[in-house]
Amino acid sequence: MKLRHFLVLSVSLLASLCFWPSGAAAEKSRPVIESLSPEGGAVGVLVTIGGSHFGSRGQVAFGARKGKIVSWTDERIEVTAPKGKGSVKLRVKSRRYGTSKPKVFAYAKPVSGLLNVKVLANNDLGMHCVDESFKVFSILPPYNVVNAQVVAQGRDGKPKLLGDGQVELRYSPIADATGSINSTSLGKSDFWDHVAQAYGMQRAPGQGLKGLYMPADAPADAPPVFSWNPTLNLFSAEGIPILPVDAAGRKNRYPLMRVTAYDSASGTALGFVDAVLPVSEETTCSTCHAKGAPAAVDPAIAWADDPADPQNATRLNILKLHDAKKGTDLEHHQPVLCASCHYSPALDLAGAGPSEIQKQFPTLSAALHANHADKMQSAKDQANLPGQPVVKPEEQACYECHPGRSTECLRGAMTATVTCQNCHGDMAAVGATHPLTAGGDANGLR
Repeated sequence: MKLRHFLVLSVSLLASLCFWPSGAAAEKSRPVIESLSPEGGAVGVLVTIGGSHFGSRGQVAFGARKGKIVSWTDERIEVTAPKGKGSVKLRVKSRRYGTSKPKVFAYAKPVSGLLNVKVLANNDLGMHCVDESFKVFSILPPYNVVNAQVVAQGRDGKPKLLGDGQVELRYSPIADATGSINSTSLGKSDFWDHVAQAYGMQRAPGQGLKGLYMPADAPADAPPVFSWNPTLNLFSAEGIPILPVDAAGRKNRYPLMRVTAYDSASGTALGFVDAVLPVSEETTCSTCHAKGAPAAVDPAIAWADDPADPQNATRLNILKLHDAKKGTDLEHHQPVLCASCHYSPALDLAGAGPSEIQKQFPTLSAALHANHADKMQSAKDQANLPGQPVVKPEEQACYECHPGRSTECLRGAMTATVTCQNCHGDMAAVGATHPLTAGGDANGLR
């Protein structure tokens, strides 16, 4: 054999061994589609494909047509569905690993002549806070709210707002760009061990105060659906009991949830959007209330100190201090719901206003801010003023209690020029000890 022919044959053989596995090896390394969300929908719907061995690029075939790739990683692909109808076989064609086994994608039929259905959804607050433990006392339960609207284009070309009876909205877990996914609340909190005593409500494991569940926890008779609010003309999922821990046990305070609109008549998916459900447990009090810290040094009080459970030891010290200063006996009535005496709009689920007992005391916000306003010695409690050095978020008094240095609530373009105090005033103003503006204070109480 001539040397040239030998070299060509050798290179070809090497290439086949390195890049084109065959038999069992090829079967093992080919693309694998593990999830398809949604599994059907209208033309143009964004489809998220989860799996493995996708490589760095390739194609997604919806039957004989190619979808438009939005993003592509080795474990996640986002693609828009091309024109088509009926049920088609969806395949991932990786340039490196070959073609996957098919998954069925079902095209939705047009609904009442409406086109280009779009879902708009957002969390109602910049950040929902939640207690890390409910054994000693509770300020805030797991309770996230998502509001959504569905808009479609009519045959006349004008947008139409779809409402109850036309579409049904559901929420489902979806992995973020790092692969973090949050689908359950079970096993992540002691909330359900203490909800009956603290909140006076009987709740099944995983069930939130308004009856909603995380998707993986929901029983068949309580699906994760939105309710229609006729006053605001929007759909709302109020009280999703999400916690800042993902399926792998990692902290993720900005988890994603997919909101999908389904045709009420046929049940077919029309469109969806992914929304962030921010939630943080970073409302620790240990900087001041752990034994030996500035607020826990009075020798007349038997301060709690439990290295195995420092979170609840700190919270118990807060009850001890409250009892010593106010003459209460909270330590022996755990778990305590702070809002049972100090009115909190966030926990006024019926919108009834303060009770007769709550009217005797400052609101929870006023009590906390007023009491701590003169105690932020090492942190700054001031607005950003023109010509003055900008107060960095990590130096702000807000981060001593609000989330937080890890959660980083104070971020973005706004905090580069202003901070909380520019609009809300300092802690004394929020605590209603002096007016924020003439004729009133931050709480609207006087």
